[in-house]
Amino acid sequence: MSLLAGIAVDLGATVVGSILKNVLPRKSQEVIGSVAEKLGVEPTEEAIIQQYDVHPESVTAAIDETEHELMAESEHAAAVLTSYHEILTSDANSDSFIARNWRPLNGLAFGLEMMVVVGTVCYAVVNEIPINSDLIPLLSMIGTAISAHAAVIGVYTWRRTTEKMNGHG
Repeated sequence: MSLLAGIAVDLGATVVGSILKNVLPRKSQEVIGSVAEKLGVEPTEEAIIQQYDVHPESVTAAIDETEHELMAESEHAAAVLTSYHEILTSDANSDSFIARNWRPLNGLAFGLEMMVVVGTVCYAVVNEIPINSDLIPLLSMIGTAISAHAAVIGVYTWRRTTEKMNGHG
């Protein structure tokens, strides 16, 4: 465990301390950078520790502020996951056949579309079929099917986003 992680834990900043234990190296660097920026020092553990030796109250305040920022970030992520779970539960419990089953049917349709695309390409490669004007209608049908599929997803996402912004979901 790093010395800075020990200081953070001693100050009661358990989230900062846990991250600085190098559980998440990239996040550790973000935390060190955030604390260092608040202190106006180099973004290194050593610089923060040197500042702590001289001005422990400023380091304590910077670590506390970073702890609160991380907690807010975690709470936001939890709220997003909870909201998504509520949407899935609402759809699963809906009286509407389409609302209950659109996700699995959509996944099945997309899988079939991709199977057609991959099958077509494999068939063309194995049989050495040159791409000519005879294949253009087939390729455009596949492109149209994939575009229609993407449009359905886009409209649903747009509609759900509007509902969420209006507080209905």
